[in-house]
Amino acid sequence: MTEQEIIARMDELGAIAESRMNQAPHNPHLQYAGILWMTQEEASEMLELRLKLPTAGQQREEAKSRIAQKIAKTKADKSLDTGT
Repeated sequence: MTEQEIIARMDELGAIAESRMNQAPHNPHLQYAGILWMTQEEASEMLELRLKLPTAGQQREEAKSRIAQKIAKTKADKSLDTGT
């Protein structure tokens, strides 16, 4: 399952819960979290999906790596252009 597919499924589960929440009578002065309107199975699936996504730390390290690669490529390209 790709990251986009995981996020799409999480969005689907959130929409299902939000639909239930909107259909139920509730106090308009209180804010409810959508997860409170999920079945146990839906909440479990949501947790499993979240665990499959990269953490913020992993994303940060991947971004640092991409930036370092771009910097190295730029330096290499400049040294080829100048012949140094």
